[in-house]
Amino acid sequence: MPVIATYTKMEDAHLAVSQLQGSGVEAWLRDEATANLYWLYSNAIGGVKVEVAEEDIERAREVLELPKEESGLLQCPHCGSQNTSVRQMNLISALALIFLSLILPERKHKADCLDCGKSFDF
Repeated sequence: MPVIATYTKMEDAHLAVSQLQGSGVEAWLRDEATANLYWLYSNAIGGVKVEVAEEDIERAREVLELPKEESGLLQCPHCGSQNTSVRQMNLISALALIFLSLILPERKHKADCLDCGKSFDF
């Protein structure tokens, strides 16, 4: 299997594999266990490598070279912008959940558009 990319951080390698697999390209990690167990050796072995099949090399390069803006998952339904921000749990709710073991009702996920200022569910 040819190596299409190498990463020093495990998270970046997993993100690349997820992006490839989400685009229909089969991808695997090499040296993941070594870098995970002996993280100091990660640079010595050349990092965590992302492998793809021979026939998927060109498609994998295209997918990994996409700009971040074009590969965004959230798009504002009002203006079409991908400049969005997901709302996080506020501090009071998080503390209540942790210390009081409260069961909070399931809420919808909300995001805010940073261009038009409107919010939307996703």
